[in-house]
Amino acid sequence: MKKILLLIALLVLVGCSPTSVEEENTTSIPIKHALGETDVKENPEKVVIFDLGVLDIFDALDIEVAGVPKSNLSARLEKYNHDDYVSAGTLFEPDYEVLAEMAPDLIIISGRAAGEYDELSKIAPTIALTIDNSDFIGSLINRLETVGSLYPAKVDLIETEISNISESVKDIKAEVEKHDEQTLFILTNGDSMSIYGPGSRFGIVYDDLGFKAIDGVTYDTSTHGQQISFEFIAQYNPDNIIVMDRVVITGDQAPPASDLLNNDLIKDVNAFKNNKVFYVDPHVWYVETGGLNSTKHMIEEMDSIYK
Repeated sequence: MKKILLLIALLVLVGCSPTSVEEENTTSIPIKHALGETDVKENPEKVVIFDLGVLDIFDALDIEVAGVPKSNLSARLEKYNHDDYVSAGTLFEPDYEVLAEMAPDLIIISGRAAGEYDELSKIAPTIALTIDNSDFIGSLINRLETVGSLYPAKVDLIETEISNISESVKDIKAEVEKHDEQTLFILTNGDSMSIYGPGSRFGIVYDDLGFKAIDGVTYDTSTHGQQISFEFIAQYNPDNIIVMDRVVITGDQAPPASDLLNNDLIKDVNAFKNNKVFYVDPHVWYVETGGLNSTKHMIEEMDSIYK
């Protein structure tokens, strides 16, 4: 009888063992990020993302996402407007009621929602994957490696992507060095223009890809850049002009960049005379910045300048 009871006990233990093993394998790993260090469960399943660049990375790597801010999604990320994904607020303002009900495994933010970090951390493990404007590609690589730490099965793919991007950057930089030309990056917003240089939010053009900034200009590295006039463009006479039209993102009823720059004051500038004015995709440069596919697109646009 004792042997029978012992056998039954062993069978019960064996029957319970899958759950026990699963619990033992539910490990947390420390993730260092811009606002500290957070323990996160490996392979988190219910993830909410408040940065469209990070969302782009998850999309490119085919990692499931549970909730997103659904405003300002481009056509490339339009699938996240579906009911399968929870609307978790905006890029700046999380919906705390929704998040509390979701009880996510992980929340990922960046600079736009950085002020919400403490409150978000009360709901779920939260990490801030921000972009260092003076080291854009380095920041992207850090984002990718962090995702690899969370999802070990994606490490090989991530390493391949990092290698490909690094090689593309190296090739463009080598080509740019062959041309002694000065490049001006302009953000237009209706009837106003701002420029951005090295160390700015669009500093990848200069700091990573090697384009030469305008001689004699002291650039403002603040988020909003520095406003300029048509006379400024005429005075410094850039060889290349890269234009990002913010109105495309905001949908404001305002003149497009092409109309704004159709101006007699700058018709004799080298960039205009030589057809070297390049209009870039505002979605990847302004709201999806720091993504995987978005960065590839940015690099391709810059590569076209000397093609």
